[in-house]
Amino acid sequence: MSRSEAGVIPTIVLGTFDPETRWRDPDLAKLPAMPDKDRESIVLCMDELLFPFCGPDDILYTRCKIDPKLYEYLNGLGFSFHSRYHFDLNDEQSSLPEPDVFKQCMFSLASDDQQREAMLTHNVKQLSPYAITADTEEYLRAEGSLGSLPDLETVKYVNSKFYSNRLLTRIGEKCYGTEVNNVVEVQAVGNTLLKRGAYLLKDPFGVSGKGNILIENEAMQRRIAEHLDKQERRGLRSQFLLEPLLRKEIDFSSHWFIHKSGERDFLSVQRMLNQQQNYGGSI
Repeated sequence: MSRSEAGVIPTIVLGTFDPETRWRDPDLAKLPAMPDKDRESIVLCMDELLFPFCGPDDILYTRCKIDPKLYEYLNGLGFSFHSRYHFDLNDEQSSLPEPDVFKQCMFSLASDDQQREAMLTHNVKQLSPYAITADTEEYLRAEGSLGSLPDLETVKYVNSKFYSNRLLTRIGEKCYGTEVNNVVEVQAVGNTLLKRGAYLLKDPFGVSGKGNILIENEAMQRRIAEHLDKQERRGLRSQFLLEPLLRKEIDFSSHWFIHKSGERDFLSVQRMLNQQQNYGGSI
């Protein structure tokens, strides 16, 4: 049954991928990482992957214009939705946007008056964001009521690795993680873990391939500690989760839909194909 057949209210589907970067406190120290000047722009353009969440009356509002051939192909597969966008990078008559403008949160870009008028003509009454950011709240205040959404602080709280770590203790399960709040604690806890083997140093909002480091010896730990110490001397705070590296039989993830009432529907389970600390795909 389609969303329109079910009487679902027309919805705006949009969002900024990699919201962890925007949830993260800017005053926190960062782990070292290989610079990749193209990564952020590529990830930001992945928002067209939200099309499966759209019904025939919905608007998928993306950062960049979806290629017409791709849009036609998706329609042929049975995915019907209205498409809106902010940038057309293939328009030779327009200059490319400045990086600072292009990389704005999608909700900031969606406040454009012309796009707002286009959405209102579809009588849109509901917002379905990929993730809630500070700009989401600003957008909702400007647009008025577009459905009920969790507040930003709640979203940040439950998406932190600290939350999932504490949840294990609360429900009586084995908790392997140790929270640390400065570089001295990183070294103290790390030294204890190294006596039993390698451990993972995790940023609270780290994602696959970014914000997680495998520490295998004291020399490596010392280099990371020096990197963090320099940042603390500049006034930043270190906040990380340390976990022993455990032997895994299999990596998997599951998807659930949690209703406002608290009831939950199981959607799927999939095996994750990871390459060391990097996500490689799902089956």
